Amino acid sequence: MRLILDAHPEIGCPGETGIPSLAARLEDVWAAICTDLAGENVAKPPANVLRSMRRALRAPMEYYCQETGKRIYCDKSLDAPDNLAALGRAFPTAQYILLFRQVLDVVASGLEVSPYGFRAFGYAPFVQQSIDNFVAPLVHHWATRARAALDWEKANGSRCIRVRYEDMVADPGSTLRNIFEFLGVAPDESAVARALGAAAGAATPGDAKIAFTTEVHTASVGRGRRVPITLIPPLLLAEVNEMLAMLGYPRMTETWNTEPSAAGDAVVRASRNADALVASMPARIEPTGLAPPARIFAIVAEDVDGLAWHIDCSTGAVGRANPTAADTTLYGSADALVAALSGEENPATMLRDGRLRLNGDVGDGRLVVPKHVTLVIRALRAGVAG
Repeated sequence: MRLILDAHPEIGCPGETGIPSLAARLEDVWAAICTDLAGENVAKPPANVLRSMRRALRAPMEYYCQETGKRIYCDKSLDAPDNLAALGRAFPTAQYILLFRQVLDVVASGLEVSPYGFRAFGYAPFVQQSIDNFVAPLVHHWATRARAALDWEKANGSRCIRVRYEDMVADPGSTLRNIFEFLGVAPDESAVARALGAAAGAATPGDAKIAFTTEVHTASVGRGRRVPITLIPPLLLAEVNEMLAMLGYPRMTETWNTEPSAAGDAVVRASRNADALVASMPARIEPTGLAPPARIFAIVAEDVDGLAWHIDCSTGAVGRANPTAADTTLYGSADALVAALSGEENPATMLRDGRLRLNGDVGDGRLVVPKHVTLVIRALRAGVAG
């Protein structure tokens, strides 16, 4: 979004500047000065002080716009939700683009970009309180910032526009037309192409993946299905569900991890792997000797409509059938299932990182792979090899 806004001929939107926290810090400095001069606590800085603060904050904004020939400055900084009150006092007529994304998709992204620690994106203060569960603090992080944005919108509705990531990637044209109209600038459908063309040269902090992105796509929608909902404490889940409903998202229930991902055009992309998956699935496996409730096993390629198998573990029969009657179902994208059955990747690792998911009577399937699941996958892999 930042790059698209900056690509508009009237809008200047540089990388993360930290101006929101600077506004709060300047306010603290001036409050200390004014309090000392007055000999008592000064709750509201005088008008001349606010003008001085505004000049200091506007200086880098004006410089950027002068250098780029823009007339409107937009700031996209991660510290904005924490400093909305200070921003509001410094710029009482500013407009706000409030960006939202489904909470567990955000968590999945946060876990992906933080494999070695949580120093970035403001995660550390939340995660350091929960070393045995990283999902809950990242959900708390989302909830804190989403609540701040929604409260700000409630108090400043006419100066806010709400944008959902999912709507943006599904229909960028309509989303951008609404944003440009809100900002009072001319519509510009070519801004997306210019933004992505310039992405490789972006040198400021942000999403490193954007440099390798050549089109707006929906393939990242629904990745949060891999995040175990059981790791969200009930009270936090209730709070998050309240906000999800306010934002027009479905509420999350205990079946969240076994519902199909809404991956949009990933369905089209997955068709490239669907044929390979069909070809690799054996007609039968060696019977596992498993008794109910582990007798009927199903495999579902969640990103290809109707691509599923039904396995009778007592006879070894493998067929294409409705998996709803299965005792246990293994879910995954077509490419994940191909990787698991071909031996390219270890299914235990894929279950742990959520690329494969289970339902049924499987215990804690993300930490310990149940015996019957191991036996079926091993039999399937042997069938593929045979």
